[in-house]
Amino acid sequence: MAKDITTLERVGAHPALDFANTVSWRGQARAVEHLRSYDALLAWSRAAGLLSQGEARRLRRASAHDKRRTAAALRRALTLRETIFVVGSTLARDSLPPRAAVARVHAARLAALAHARLVPTARGAWTPTWNSAPSDLDRPWWPVALAFASLLEQPPRYPLGICPDCSWLFIDRTRNRSRRWCSSGDCGNRARGRRFRVRHRSR
Repeated sequence: MAKDITTLERVGAHPALDFANTVSWRGQARAVEHLRSYDALLAWSRAAGLLSQGEARRLRRASAHDKRRTAAALRRALTLRETIFVVGSTLARDSLPPRAAVARVHAARLAALAHARLVPTARGAWTPTWNSAPSDLDRPWWPVALAFASLLEQPPRYPLGICPDCSWLFIDRTRNRSRRWCSSGDCGNRARGRRFRVRHRSR
């Protein structure tokens, strides 16, 4: 059952990984799609801090006037999400990702950069912001594309991991690189429960 997208757990420690995690149990019979509409995409982006309230409101209004363009924008967002999963899950298994998937990440970054500009922050650094019209329905995934491309260019000190139960991605920040589950209290608990039942039956 799909969860309220605004309360969906963000366990990836990175916005692009959390975006990939908007599918639970990917590839399994019990797979759950959490981004089932453009409104859900806006709600997730807003909850993740990637869209302002005003931007989300304007995009929602624009999406209501052109269902065809809205559906196409959602498809592009989901394509990026699946590409992030392909690349991220491959890296989590210590393999090289497909070149075609990496090329799609690069293309998405270039598309996002076409709408980005740098502005100074209070700390003296510079951060990207967006030149976008209210009708730019691709706006929600632009920061995700930039963030994931940056992750590939400057890998974190900690490795990527993938939950063996639900297939969610995460950055393993544990000291000894021992994190196995998306959440010890969720998939971890279910795995422990399964092991307990197996041991109980064997007795």
